[in-house]
Amino acid sequence: MQRLVQTSFNYIGRVRGEKGVPELTESEAADGFETVWLEPEEALERLQRSNRENDAAAYIVLRDIAILTRAMDLITSGQTTISSAK
Repeated sequence: MQRLVQTSFNYIGRVRGEKGVPELTESEAADGFETVWLEPEEALERLQRSNRENDAAAYIVLRDIAILTRAMDLITSGQTTISSAK
């Protein structure tokens, strides 16, 4: 069995002004990826309902649920500081 190691970097931020147009790589576009802007609660709900058709997809969904849940907890508890870059 092949061991997979992945490092994920995650950030909490706030959109200022209008949302820009996302820039996907050629590979992402070819694979049908798209950017969807959601409130955290809706994103979590969609993740929980998402299709986990193989081991990799199941791992990715579980990882993303854990990341999003932790971020929501941090935001709710006020443990994050979102600074305004000037």
